[in-house]
Amino acid sequence: MLRSSALRHFAIVFTSFLFFTTGQSLAQSPSMTSLLLKTATPSAKGTDVTGADNLGSKEQLASVTAQQTETQKQLDQAIADSNKAKITLAALPAEASDAQRLLAMQLDASLQTRIDYLSQINDLLKELDRQIRNTIAADAERESWNPPPGTPPWPLSVGDDTLVALQQFKAQINKQDRKIDILDQEIVAQKKLRSQAEIDLRQSLGTSSSSRANPEAEAVLRLDIDRTRTKLDLYDLDLIRTDIERRIILQLRRLLYVQLSTTQKTWDFYQNRFSFTQQDLDNRLAEIDKKIAGLRAKELEESSRLTQSVAKAKAASALFETLQSRQNASSNEIAQAKRTWLTLDAAVAGVRTARAKYRALIELELLTKDIWSMRRQLHDEDNLSSDLKNIQLRQSEDSRKLDQGIQYLKEVIDENSQSLIALREQRNNANSPSEKSFYDGLVQQNSARLEDLRSVDTQTDRVKQLLAISAIEIENAATNLNLWENVKNFAAASREAFQTIWRYELIAVDDTAIVDGREIKTKRSVTIGKSIGALAILFIGFSLISTIIKRSLALAVSKAGLTLSRSVVVGRWLTLGGGITLVICAFNLVEIPLSAFAFFGGALAIGVGFGTQNLLKNLFSGVMLLIEKSIRIGDVVEVDNITGTVTSIGIRFSTIQSAHGTDNLIPNSVLVEQKLINWTYSTPDVRREIQVTVAYGSDVKRVIDLLVQACVEQEGVLSEPSPMATLHEFGDRGLIFIVQLWIRINPTTSVIATLGTVRLAILDAFNKEGIELPFPQYVVQLQPDN
Repeated sequence: MLRSSALRHFAIVFTSFLFFTTGQSLAQSPSMTSLLLKTATPSAKGTDVTGADNLGSKEQLASVTAQQTETQKQLDQAIADSNKAKITLAALPAEASDAQRLLAMQLDASLQTRIDYLSQINDLLKELDRQIRNTIAADAERESWNPPPGTPPWPLSVGDDTLVALQQFKAQINKQDRKIDILDQEIVAQKKLRSQAEIDLRQSLGTSSSSRANPEAEAVLRLDIDRTRTKLDLYDLDLIRTDIERRIILQLRRLLYVQLSTTQKTWDFYQNRFSFTQQDLDNRLAEIDKKIAGLRAKELEESSRLTQSVAKAKAASALFETLQSRQNASSNEIAQAKRTWLTLDAAVAGVRTARAKYRALIELELLTKDIWSMRRQLHDEDNLSSDLKNIQLRQSEDSRKLDQGIQYLKEVIDENSQSLIALREQRNNANSPSEKSFYDGLVQQNSARLEDLRSVDTQTDRVKQLLAISAIEIENAATNLNLWENVKNFAAASREAFQTIWRYELIAVDDTAIVDGREIKTKRSVTIGKSIGALAILFIGFSLISTIIKRSLALAVSKAGLTLSRSVVVGRWLTLGGGITLVICAFNLVEIPLSAFAFFGGALAIGVGFGTQNLLKNLFSGVMLLIEKSIRIGDVVEVDNITGTVTSIGIRFSTIQSAHGTDNLIPNSVLVEQKLINWTYSTPDVRREIQVTVAYGSDVKRVIDLLVQACVEQEGVLSEPSPMATLHEFGDRGLIFIVQLWIRINPTTSVIATLGTVRLAILDAFNKEGIELPFPQYVVQLQPDN
């Protein structure tokens, strides 16, 4: 028991010593870690601000060389430490526990990981050195740039190569930017892990001072501290490796920028001075036609193969169905027949894909022909201004077609990729060699089909690149147009946009037409232009008709003696007839068939039955009022507790102006259905009554004479029939007299004012004669308080 305890204590102390010595070797050579960690800070993509990248090219090379030297030293030391650890692991006594062996193995594994990191860092530094040297050479090439040989105009292929190079450099720069973003995120995550390791190390160091009383516990804690330090060192190396990768990408990005600027110089020098003659176009089109002919021949071959493959697959399917229905057929025969059928069916799919590939390649070549034809028009300066709009439309349409094809192709590739993954899974899970061989065949066929699809995808990239070049040429052509050409293009575009809107079809209706004496059914378009034309004709025509009718009726009233009420009736009917005629004529002039509104019939019938019920009732009531003449303009009427003069009789309502000057809009149905008093229906003379009360004891005859005299003397009171006063009643407060008088109503007469004047005259006469007008009197008696 004492012996095993001593061995365990010895192994722990010895292993701890190894970790300690390894940590000491790392601590004694911090120059590499400190030197490289200075650069492990993410920077902005737009500038190279990482440690060594701020230096010049020669200084960068010197810095990288120094880092390589230091890395090699670290690598040699790590290899030596790893060899010691391996010797120690091999020298462990047989009595050593599993925990002790595990610790020794962990030490060996961490040292091996350190060796791997340092080896990778060394390789990355070599790559960084190579990129710096490439950048130096590219800088020198940019500084010593010379114009390209030849004189303008240069062949168009030269410009295409330059544009392609520019696009590739820009695409590569964007790709490196995305890589930098990923590495920046990785560095942030690695720094978090390193910070946590530092926290663990500080906590372990704080615990070590309280465990010195127990040597064995102190040795274990020391071992944990050294292991944490080793982990921290590995995190540092991982950070260094990631940062060097980032520096390589930044250096490559700088190299791409230098190459881009050099290529841009060349492009700027060309100044778009390229020639593309009709002969060049003919040569291009001849080459494309030759390719198309070859592709069509291959397509026909695949069609022939497809017919044969379908026949074989059909026969295999029939054999499989026959074996399934046969009772004495073995399961192996059925399985083999099914595999044969599925193999042939997969071959059919492969041949069909191959034929579709050639069909797609033919479409791409036809699209390429159209692009080259557009480019020829772009280089035809004589007709460029008039053709530019058409070229832009063709460019947009070709781009749309290509994008749709690419989208469909990617979906098909994804589907086949998923099928390939599933087939590989089934192959891996196969239980027999024959089944595995069957799935191997399906995997090969699916892989060949996928390669055919991807070959088409590669060709689409070429056409897409050509479309991008033509788009740049179109933009340049549009930019280089002079002011007058821009004005003409703007006017043409505006005119085209207006015509597009003007001719936009709202609906298409069925109609009939006479062709060669026969009636045939056809469709007519109802466009925005026709609709606006019809509305304009209706507006102008209705304004003219209304003006003519009003002026004609005004002349008829003033010259021919036509009454005002009759003129209103005639005007309403003439306006209605003229409006209907105008609608029919307007639709015929703009070629809108009246059947276009046939589908509104059901909705119109429902609307007439429900929504327009009151409207129609008032409409017909107004017509009846105008025909029957129960009321006329200028009549004084009383309806619905409203008394006033009729000022207008409309289609839906009539206007009655009260004595207060307010215009009351009364629905025509109210005037027809409810009780109506027309004070001037047969004659303008109306009889009104005034009630007067005098005190008992007054001279009755004298009172009657005064009342009649007061009425006769007032202007507005008719003498025939003459006013009449009578004793009406013996009231509670006096004698009640009723005065009846007649008044002629006209626009200058106010009945209320006339009655008021008569009452004032009666009051003056009574005052002069001393006739008393009684008023209510009350007698109040107060009883004394008991």
